[in-house]
Amino acid sequence: MATLASDNFDRADSDTVGADWTEVVGDFDIVSNTCQLITHGASDDTLTWNTALSASPAADYDPEAILRVTTTGGIHVGGRWTDDNNWYRCRIST
Repeated sequence: MATLASDNFDRADSDTVGADWTEVVGDFDIVSNTCQLITHGASDDTLTWNTALSASPAADYDPEAILRVTTTGGIHVGGRWTDDNNWYRCRIST
């Protein structure tokens, strides 16, 4: 399968994750070529990627991520987002 979009966060430290990302809940930064949650929000911390894929949820694609959970809690990877009630997710809990 061809790569439709990717981001490895391999860039200078920054207060923002990048133009293709929206910090919905919580504060995420680029630190040492990684995306890190800096400050927890009031609810589930959420970072969304704004790509053409989100405008076309009917397209077939495979979300893939390399993640590391460093605190108690969990992390989610989602795909095929349409709205709060229509999407797929995988959750890893510690």
